[in-house]
Amino acid sequence: MIALARWLAAAGLVLGAACSDLTTVSSGPTSMTIDSLPYPSVVVGDTLRDTLGVVTPVRAKVYDGANKPLVGTAVRFFALDTGVRLDSVTGRVVGVNRRTGVRIVANLGTLQTLPRTLIVANRPDTAINPDPVTRLVYVTVPRTDPANSFSLHVKIGSWPAVPSSTAADSVSEGWLVRFALTRVPTTAVDSAMLTGGIANTPWAITDATGVATKTLRVVPTLGSRNRDTALVQATVTYRGLPVRGSPLTIVVPLAPHDSL
Repeated sequence: MIALARWLAAAGLVLGAACSDLTTVSSGPTSMTIDSLPYPSVVVGDTLRDTLGVVTPVRAKVYDGANKPLVGTAVRFFALDTGVRLDSVTGRVVGVNRRTGVRIVANLGTLQTLPRTLIVANRPDTAINPDPVTRLVYVTVPRTDPANSFSLHVKIGSWPAVPSSTAADSVSEGWLVRFALTRVPTTAVDSAMLTGGIANTPWAITDATGVATKTLRVVPTLGSRNRDTALVQATVTYRGLPVRGSPLTIVVPLAPHDSL
């Protein structure tokens, strides 16, 4: 019996070792990703930069079978479309000609990331408020009525316009605008906030018409008949410096519905 117990113990040790070998994961690269681009767009004739205006290359992350990051891997970058000049080793991107979307991927052996899309934009030159009227007329019942909101727009121009027959050459697409509620209208409402744009951030991005949009939403004080004013500041920068017209202050008067 003692001999049998010793044999079973030895067999158990061997079996345990075999199971450990089977669950060992590869230490080599098994997956990779480009988490995000440093900015949604690059200006024609300029290098890709981050939100602070600092030149920043595209970067990829490589992981082993245990989902641990690997460093020092020879990742190569490629553009699947024309419109940019991309250094395959460093990931440095230069805009060549305007394009609504250039797909960028990273390769390592047989691994390839999902593409990330970069806009090649006109140089952002001027920020304006394109709305002739900014006024929010609120109703107190129900206080979450969709009417208790107002869309704020900032248009980024690229002037003088590039000689062309299309209006898109006079605006900058894919550019970030930072919105901030600098005055909350506490006399008329219980709360106010900015929504829309890039979710859960103060940013919005310009569309093909050069317009970025955020929405001011308010919850009026029940029974309020007060007038008040909200102030929203919109900031647009290029190479870390404000463009003409930025920061832009948007004044939004608030008035109760029955005061019309």
